[in-house]
This record gives sequence, structure tokens and C-alpha cells, in this order.
Amino acid sequence: MSRPSVLFKDTTLNWVIRVFSTAGVLQDADSNPTVAIRKNGASTADSVTVTKRSATVGIYDCSYNPAGEADGDRYTVEESVTISASVFENSWQFVVMSDNVGKINNVSGAAESLALSAAQ
Repeated sequence: MSRPSVLFKDTTLNWVIRVFSTAGVLQDADSNPTVAIRKNGASTADSVTVTKRSATVGIYDCSYNPAGEADGDRYTVEESVTISASVFENSWQFVVMSDNVGKINNVSGAAESLALSAAQ
């Protein structure tokens, strides 16, 4: 499961959550996944936009545009998905950088994906 590890300052972070059944088939979650954000270890009131991709099963597009980020800020993303009344959680981190050199290889907005399975 790959995730973005760097957010270039003043850009938006985009990624994908994919939900799988125990059989390994994409399936819809009971409701849209929820995502909480922690900045430098502290909870924030920031919101993440989570939208079910149209005409698909089990694919949710996520977008986060932090306010007031600074070089070196460390964020933890806490994802939660409910499948058949069972809750599955995943967390990952990224750091803020203002150096634009990496944009050549890590285009801001490139979607990464997460596979959450009822088998976990």
C-alpha cells in the first residue's frame, strides 16, 4: 500500500482508498470512509474530502488541502472504513517541503491507493 510521503507547500494532497472483500473483490464500504488529520502529533479540525468515485465499486477519492503548513511539519492521516459493520483503520504520515525539485517525479495531485480488506 503506497501513500504520498511528501506534500509540497501550498499544494493539495490527493489519494485513493480502495475497499476489498475477503475474496479480494472491490466492494463498497457501509458509508464513505472517514479521515482524521494530526499535525505534529496534535489533532486538528482540518477536513478531508472523501468522495465515492462515480460508476465504480469500492473506490473513494480523497483530497486534503492543509492551511498554514510550514516546512518540516509532519502530518498523520488516520483512515477508517466500515465494512459489514466492522471497522478497519489505517494510518500513514507525510512531511511538508517547499523544495519544488521533487515535483518532477512526484507530481502533486497524483493519486496513490490504499487497499483495506475485511480479511485484515
